[in-house]
Amino acid sequence: MSDEEKDIRDFLAGVREADPGMRFKCGFGTSGDTYIVEVESWEGAMDKEPYSRMEYDFVEAFEKKYPYFMILFVPKGDMVGIARPLFTVGYEEAPSCTSGALARVTRTSPMMA
Repeated sequence: MSDEEKDIRDFLAGVREADPGMRFKCGFGTSGDTYIVEVESWEGAMDKEPYSRMEYDFVEAFEKKYPYFMILFVPKGDMVGIARPLFTVGYEEAPSCTSGALARVTRTSPMMA
């Protein structure tokens, strides 16, 4: 797993720890330079300020740290699909990421600095 994939996984695990109702699939779209994160959550969670702010801050930090990559968060069922899945967070039917050893996502986390 690459460094950028680890950063994405750690962020998603932190979000999941804060809100266990959220689930994520991460992968590439049709190009190898854009990560797509499919978000499944309880109704309206993606539109709530705490999650929206965390996602926005992560995207900003990620694209500064990895200028040759982009990241796109989409709701489950969006037309933008994952062509090459890499990992999931929160799905029982697929190997899930566990957040026990991961730091909680905060604005002071290394990715947010």
